[in-house]
Amino acid sequence: MAESVTTLTADWLIDGAGGAPLRSPSVAVVGDRIKKIGSTAAGAKPPAGWNFPGCTILPGLIDAHVHLTFAALKTHEEVVRLVSGESESELTARAIANAQAALRYGITTVRDCGGPHLATIIVRDAIRRGSVLGPDILACGRPITTRNGHLHYIGILADTAAEVQSAAERLMASHEKADFLKIIATGGNMTAGSNRFACQYDAPSLRACVEVGRSSACTPLLTFCRHARSARASKRAYGPSSTARGA
Repeated sequence: MAESVTTLTADWLIDGAGGAPLRSPSVAVVGDRIKKIGSTAAGAKPPAGWNFPGCTILPGLIDAHVHLTFAALKTHEEVVRLVSGESESELTARAIANAQAALRYGITTVRDCGGPHLATIIVRDAIRRGSVLGPDILACGRPITTRNGHLHYIGILADTAAEVQSAAERLMASHEKADFLKIIATGGNMTAGSNRFACQYDAPSLRACVEVGRSSACTPLLTFCRHARSARASKRAYGPSSTARGA
């Protein structure tokens, strides 16, 4: 039996490939796949389906730096107290709510750059199984940081190159299955007492993290994300990486 076709119409369509916007688009969807994109003749009645006058159809947006377990509170101190004191179930519930809010605003993929416990991993896996509605989540789980370093209250602690390697291997192991590794190369605004321009790790420690990511075959995405707020810290990191600058 043939699957039913759902038709979406709007005033404009942007395909994300660099072409000119399409006026009066008609998008035929079968199941979860786009079958055909056409246009409705000027003045013609839109076909039966979902019509969005005054709107533009475009590909899902991607947010490359989120913290789904965090909340938009007035101060950094309030956020730190919140995420440090809540249970994994409370953190998981907020991560689901934030993920679903992102989806409602058209964000279909997020990269979560650190949260306590396994909350973001749990939510990511639930969405991938189809048991929870939400955007695709790429999650690092807990960030790797030094004792008393930036984000130490949600991170996995490691001071030496050997400890960094062990932490990275644990994050890539089957019970956590991080999509990428995040290491905190400098201090940050959210952590009282840390120096946001001072290096937390030497080059061998950063290299140890990168090498674990390179050698791992556990995940579909192998990348390395470093929080770095100084040129010196950025220069110490090397290899296939992206730089996360933030709180």
